[in-house]
Amino acid sequence: MPSGESTRTGTTVEEEELSAFSISGRLFVFTFARNYDNTNDAHLLIVNQSPERATVVIKVPGLDITRFALVEQHATTDISLPPAVIPTDSYDGIGGYAVVVNSSVEICVFGINDAHPRSMDGFTALPVSTMGKEYVVASFNPWTESQISIAAVEDNTELTITFSNSWKHTNIDLKPGEKLRFNLNKLQTVHLDGNTDPTGSRIRSNKPISVLTGCRCAFVPRDITSCDHLVEQIPPFHQLGRSFIASAFMGRTSSTVFRLIAARPNTRVDFSDGRENRTLPAGGFIEFETNQMEAVYIHASMPCLFMAYAKGFESDSKGDPTMTIVPPLEQGVHSVRFVTYNLTRDMDGVRSYITILGECFTLENSTIGNEKITELRGRISYRQIGSSRYCVARLPVDNGVHTISSHHHYVPFVAYAYGFSDYNSYSFPVGMAANTLTCNTRDVEHFCVERVVAILPEGMSGETIDQPQCDYSECVNPIHVILIAIATGAGAIIIEYYMRRKFSERRKEREKKRRRSMMRSAAAAISSLSFNRDRRPALTANVNEAS
Repeated sequence: MPSGESTRTGTTVEEEELSAFSISGRLFVFTFARNYDNTNDAHLLIVNQSPERATVVIKVPGLDITRFALVEQHATTDISLPPAVIPTDSYDGIGGYAVVVNSSVEICVFGINDAHPRSMDGFTALPVSTMGKEYVVASFNPWTESQISIAAVEDNTELTITFSNSWKHTNIDLKPGEKLRFNLNKLQTVHLDGNTDPTGSRIRSNKPISVLTGCRCAFVPRDITSCDHLVEQIPPFHQLGRSFIASAFMGRTSSTVFRLIAARPNTRVDFSDGRENRTLPAGGFIEFETNQMEAVYIHASMPCLFMAYAKGFESDSKGDPTMTIVPPLEQGVHSVRFVTYNLTRDMDGVRSYITILGECFTLENSTIGNEKITELRGRISYRQIGSSRYCVARLPVDNGVHTISSHHHYVPFVAYAYGFSDYNSYSFPVGMAANTLTCNTRDVEHFCVERVVAILPEGMSGETIDQPQCDYSECVNPIHVILIAIATGAGAIIIEYYMRRKFSERRKEREKKRRRSMMRSAAAAISSLSFNRDRRPALTANVNEAS
């Protein structure tokens, strides 16, 4: 079994600097959502991704809380925050507190909400640099309440939530399609609790925001106990992908529930295993399950958010519900360092796992720690999806810090970590880039990838892969388009002027050469006439003498 270092020791796992950390950054702003009970501390797991020591400052300005941490190179630390950072019933709407994490070097931050001894979940905090202005909500059917939590990072932030389902917020009953609007200043937060499933709802703002969604406590599925906290920080719309792999959580004998949520209308969804193809409206979703022996490739014609849900304890007498983002294949990375969560609030040990998704060639040339993944096949589950190029690797990991690296730097992978104990669980994405995948130029959206990563497995419809492709991963701003057009036009004028000038100079040079040639010819003709005139009298004299 791959080994790792304790999260408490601060020892390094590797000396070399990793090539790509998409979820790492230096500034993070987020909030915690309400758990089933909020009587205990929340936790932040901080992983130093740099070869230098990290100086980390954690602040909760609304509570005048400040924490300091020195994290050695490539090591990790666990920071506790008091229960007051977690919203209570009084914070239904604008209220609650934002958490600000600032670091001197690149770090990753994972939030663990285990304020209730038997109900916890985790989320990957996304850096401020990766935030956006449009989000799609992922939640579930609540047993207590479903949740939407938003934090503003700038003053004068205007946001609108358009609900896909009916929603009761305090004394306000909203119908599907109706909206809630808020105006927030820097570090203000919004916490909304509802009695219906808001999955597919749309959040838009005029400035970047942080969005966490989930449930205070939910049964997964609705007829299996027990309930557990669900939470995840959602990536913005422009980072959503179209190609996914569904593989059940390791460590459970029960199947895993998945939801594919469409962000745009007329989204066609194809499955590699023969499931019925579907076309979804904006905010619509497909819910399906995979068992431990299945792995399914999914391709959508438009950007989607893909979520995995572990089932409740009664399904197999292990774990409990948890919710995580399954990263799209377009958001692959080449290296990732992550940390597991070891003990529950009641000191029950957590068994942790990692699922790695990508092209088979990449996984076969990847390592975890110092061990090659293909050499761990006796201890892991490794599966190819039909006859396609895609594979799934699932393996248990010891408590501590772990590093996964691909030694084929052109083809990346995605990954998510999770763990289970009795009546408890956590999960969060650990290998997920934050590239811009959808460009918006003059109100026309385009799918932007540096290369085609979604090669459809055999037997799947080829219709959905015919998408407009951009040459670069970043969007082109309309102003940039105008400036480029002006620069191109000016360049063309300059080039044309230069070519005309060179042509004129060459024509003048040819004219000079022609005139010089004509003058030489005329001089030669005159010289020839003079020679003949001199010889003619001499010949006459000779003739006369002869006669």
